[in-house]
Amino acid sequence: MTDETRNTRHILSAYRRQLRRCAAQRQLIAAMKQGGLTGRRAGGGRSSGIGNPTQNAVLALEREQERLKRMELSLVWRRCILRCYLDGVEDPVARLVLYLKYVDGLTWKQIAVRHGAGASESAMRMLALRYLDRHPLTGFRLD
Repeated sequence: MTDETRNTRHILSAYRRQLRRCAAQRQLIAAMKQGGLTGRRAGGGRSSGIGNPTQNAVLALEREQERLKRMELSLVWRRCILRCYLDGVEDPVARLVLYLKYVDGLTWKQIAVRHGAGASESAMRMLALRYLDRHPLTGFRLD
């Protein structure tokens, strides 16, 4: 596997990772709101006792909400890259396999079942890897 292929897979997989991170951040914010602004943290601990506990909780909530905004902006950017790349895939089978893997987040086994016709998970993985080897996503890095 070439460095370009690894970079392409990393960029495509980053979308799914960012989706999971945003969902976890939303849960954290919901837990903070549900716990009230009484100085309790989402994990059930108490504030450090320094300053006003309610004010500390409000500030912590605002920080987490701002972090979520930044994460969601990153997600929009990643979604645009992913869609542009996948829209350019001319082979319909490769496009479907890549879409199911990197957008829907299915496993290779689930993709093989969806594809049908006795396809194996290794065949689906090889189809995707060969396509990515021949058509790497260039000009983008997530470092």
